Amino acid sequence: MCNYSMQKRTFNPLAEGSNPSRPTNKIKGFRYLVENPIFSNLAKLSQIKLFCVAFACLFMLSACAPIQQTIKQTDFYYFGINAKMVKEANWYMVILGAVTAVGVHTGGHYLYAALNNIEVKQDGFFEVIDGNAEPRKKREFAQAGPVLQNGVGLILTTIPATRKWDFTKGYVAASFVETAFYPALFRGDSGDLYISNKYGGNADVEYAIFTAVATHNMLRVKWHKD
Repeated sequence: MCNYSMQKRTFNPLAEGSNPSRPTNKIKGFRYLVENPIFSNLAKLSQIKLFCVAFACLFMLSACAPIQQTIKQTDFYYFGINAKMVKEANWYMVILGAVTAVGVHTGGHYLYAALNNIEVKQDGFFEVIDGNAEPRKKREFAQAGPVLQNGVGLILTTIPATRKWDFTKGYVAASFVETAFYPALFRGDSGDLYISNKYGGNADVEYAIFTAVATHNMLRVKWHKD
C-alpha cells in the first residue's frame, strides 16, 4: 500500500511569502484542488489501483464512437447506446436496477453476517462488524459485498433473456461505477478493500478481479433490444 501523504512534503508552494507575485485566487484554487478528498485519495492509491482506475476511465471513453463517425452523424453512440435506445428504454426499470445493485452490495455483507452468526450494524454508508469476530470472518465479510454484487451481474449478463432487460442495464452500469471507482470514493482507512487487506486479504488483487468482472458484465449486456 502506498503511504505517500501530500502533507509530508518538505516543499510547500502554498506557504505565505513563497511567491508574493502570484495571485491569491490562484493559490486558493490550487489549495482547494490539493485538499480535495478525491484528489487526496487518488494520491494514496497503489500503482495497481491507479492503473485500474485509469483503465476504467479509458474503457468508458473508448466505448464512444470514433470521432470521425460522431462528426458525420447526428446520433451519438456510447457502449452501443444511441438516442433511440435511450428514448425507448424503461427508465423506471433502469433506475430500479441501479438501486438494486447498491442494495445487493450491502445485502452481501448482511447475508454473510447472518450465515455466520455475526452481529453487524449500519453506520451511515458503512456496515460495522462485531469487533470480536475472527480476522478471517472480518475479511470475508468485507469481500461479500462486491462478490455478491458483481456475481449477480454476471448471472444477469450470462442468461440470454436477462441480458436484454433494462433492469440489467441499470444494475450493471451502477455496479461498474461503484466497483471501478471504489478506491477514489473511500478513504485509505475505510471501505471493503481496506478491511479485507487489513485482515489478510490482498486489496490490489481483489480490486483488479472485481473491476475485471464488472467490465466483463458491461460488455456482455445487450444494449439494443433488436
